[in-house]
Amino acid sequence: MVSIADIPSGTGLGSSSSFSVALLNALYAHQRVFAPKEQLAQEACMLEIERLGEPIGKQDQYAAAYGGMNLIEFEPHGDVTVQPLALPTATATELESNLLLFFTGSQRDARSVLAHQIDAVEQDAATFGRVERMVALAYEMRDLLLAGDLDGFGRALDRGWKMKRSISSMISNATIDRLYERACAAGALGGKIAGAGGGGFLLLYCPKSAQARVREALRELQSLDVRLDWGGARIAFVQ
Repeated sequence: MVSIADIPSGTGLGSSSSFSVALLNALYAHQRVFAPKEQLAQEACMLEIERLGEPIGKQDQYAAAYGGMNLIEFEPHGDVTVQPLALPTATATELESNLLLFFTGSQRDARSVLAHQIDAVEQDAATFGRVERMVALAYEMRDLLLAGDLDGFGRALDRGWKMKRSISSMISNATIDRLYERACAAGALGGKIAGAGGGGFLLLYCPKSAQARVREALRELQSLDVRLDWGGARIAFVQ
């Protein structure tokens, strides 16, 4: 097995789950077996969470397996429902062009960040209430996307980030806060640190008219192009 990655590990872009899904897909293809996306996502979750004991959720595995824009619902009994969002091409193209991604230059151990979040949610009713509001916000953001209100979606990202960073002191830090404040002052409507938090990549929603100002405000950070993937896990070549 040989793996090649375009990003460093521990930066919140779901690379470990993408690797798990891709590895399973490759092994099945090597055996001339077709594995549906649902099966790949389920087995990747089993591999990472049950077999390896990682304190993570299931969203990255399902995102990697399915691709596209989805509302993913995780039921208390363990079932997962993936609801694809049928965005018009013009809306999807505009959304893609309004997303900016910057590498903060720091990597973090997601295990410790997530463990701290889990403890906070389990031990504090107010924190659990914030998580419930974040769940409700996910449905609101789905509706904003389907209605084509992309700027409203960007502002909802800002609300979601503020709720998330209040869950645990490890999700953000003074450096991340300053970067985010500078980006918003320059014209970004919202954003978040990708993944568990604590470092990695800063994702921003920014109208094109303000993007030059935001890039200048964050000029010390490496910028990466953002493209939406609609295919999910797929086999490129079988020998």
